Amino acid sequence: MQRMHSFALKFGLTALIIAAVAPSAPAALLRPNDTREYPDVTAFANGSQSYVYNQSSQTGVFTLSNVPFLLTSGTTPGGGFVESPVTANADNSLSEKVTAVLDSNGNLVNSSRNSFQIVGTVVIDGQSYSGVLLSGTPTAFGSQTLKPMVGNEDLFDMTLQITGGSLASLYGPEAYVRVTAEANSTFNGVFTADFSSEKVLTNTHPIISTVPSPAPEPTALVVLLACGAGLLYRGRRRISSTELGV
Repeated sequence: MQRMHSFALKFGLTALIIAAVAPSAPAALLRPNDTREYPDVTAFANGSQSYVYNQSSQTGVFTLSNVPFLLTSGTTPGGGFVESPVTANADNSLSEKVTAVLDSNGNLVNSSRNSFQIVGTVVIDGQSYSGVLLSGTPTAFGSQTLKPMVGNEDLFDMTLQITGGSLASLYGPEAYVRVTAEANSTFNGVFTADFSSEKVLTNTHPIISTVPSPAPEPTALVVLLACGAGLLYRGRRRISSTELGV
C-alpha cells in the first residue's frame, strides 16, 4: 500500500513538473496532462528500455521489458486504492513486453513488429484472470525529457488499440501507457541515435475508465439522511405550533 501511494504521489508530482516546464520545453507527449483511469496495471521491477536506430532505413526500434506487479481497479470512498497483486501464471510467466518502430522524429511507423503484451495472473472481485492479461498494437508514440528538472528521468507514452487478453473487456477498445525512465537514461530528445534506460516504471490504463465512481461512505450517507430528517421534523413542528397559536 505504501509503495502504491508513493507511485501515486510521483505520478502527481511528475504531472506538475510537466505543466511547469511545458511553456519553455518542446513537450511531445501524447497526453502530457493525462489523468489516471482504472483499471491500471503498474509494472516496475528493474525494467529496462532500449532504442536501436538503423541509419539506412532511418527508423529505430523501441523495446521495453518489465514485470507487472499490481493492478489498481479504483479508489475507495475514503481516498485509498483498491489493489490486486499481479502474480506469475502456472508456467511461471510474468512479463510486460513492448515493441514500437519509430521514424527519425520519434513518430510511430506502421509495422507488423509493433506490439504490446502483459502476461500474468490477477484476481479482481473474486474473479481470476490469467494468461495473456492484455495485448494491443501501439497506435501513436510520444516522448519528453525531464532533464535537468528531475534528475536523469525521461518520459515516453503511447496509445494502444486493444486486441485481446483476459482483461480486454475491462479496458475497452483503447488504452494508454505512460513510461517513466528513472535511471541511467541516455535519451537526449532525438531519435537518430541509440539510447537506453533502466529502472523503468509503466502504468497502463484505459483511455476512458470502465470503473464507476465510488459510492458515498455509508456513514456519511446515514448522517446526511439523519440531518435531513431532523430538519424536516423541526420544520413540521414549527408549522404545527404556529397553527395552534403556541
